[in-house]
Amino acid sequence: MILHVHSGDHAANLASQVVEGTHLVYSELLHEGPLPLPPFTDQWYRARASVIAKQGYTEKGVDKKLRSQDEAIVEALDNHEHVVLWFDNCLYDQMILFFILANIMQFEDHQIDLVPCPESLPGYPRISGFGELDTNTIKALYNQKSHLPGDAIAVNAKSNWKTLAGNSIEDLENAPHDPVFPYFKKAAERLAQHHPDSFTGLNKLEKNILLNVLDGCSNPIQLFKRASDNEEFPFFGDGYFFHVIEKLAFGTNPLLVRRNDVITATLRGLRTLWGWETWIPTTMAANLGANNHTE
Repeated sequence: MILHVHSGDHAANLASQVVEGTHLVYSELLHEGPLPLPPFTDQWYRARASVIAKQGYTEKGVDKKLRSQDEAIVEALDNHEHVVLWFDNCLYDQMILFFILANIMQFEDHQIDLVPCPESLPGYPRISGFGELDTNTIKALYNQKSHLPGDAIAVNAKSNWKTLAGNSIEDLENAPHDPVFPYFKKAAERLAQHHPDSFTGLNKLEKNILLNVLDGCSNPIQLFKRASDNEEFPFFGDGYFFHVIEKLAFGTNPLLVRRNDVITATLRGLRTLWGWETWIPTTMAANLGANNHTE
């Protein structure tokens, strides 16, 4: 029996229809720090829970979910010798891929294969993930999977994870091209852009949101679609995206205002985007309620 590891439920459900085996989903917002190494310690789970809870959950619930997820994948690996990894080219997936390879996978005990996620295919001019594809295409890509040799995991994957987890802007911007994992470099560069810049206090996604609002895009759904189009490899779902909107619209001096699903920029939002002010986000409560659109 083969173990298939995915980053999302929809892709896992599609693949399970045409590819036999055990299908497991592993999800984590690893691009949102901190990542206090080594993983799987109480300090790790506390830090990760405090970050993810900001999406609209409780820290206790997130802590329990993360521990349970890690226990599930370790148990599944113990019961399978052949593992197939389904991760696309975006920052979110690449970070999970290297986290699993560097910290969980025992390459000495497993045959490990990686399914490619092409940037485009006939009928699919722009592919953001496996969940967008039909089952015939999923099966065809599965048949193109490649074997990951042990040295690629022992050296490349561990080195790549160290760079990503270290989260140094200089190291991320200067990450080398990896022929075994060709999307690592782009993921590292995108993670560097996830840092707020020194002039505005905004990261790339936050700037793009403000720019799109100023361009007349005021509907949340259309704003999500446009922000996704601005990314070479979109790495966020709607839940995460709407949390960013809430963060920009939160506090006594917000950058955005949201009323009846109409989003507009404030004067401070304009001044911040132009570099006349530096945004310091207000700390948000862990549970933002139903309007947070969490996934």
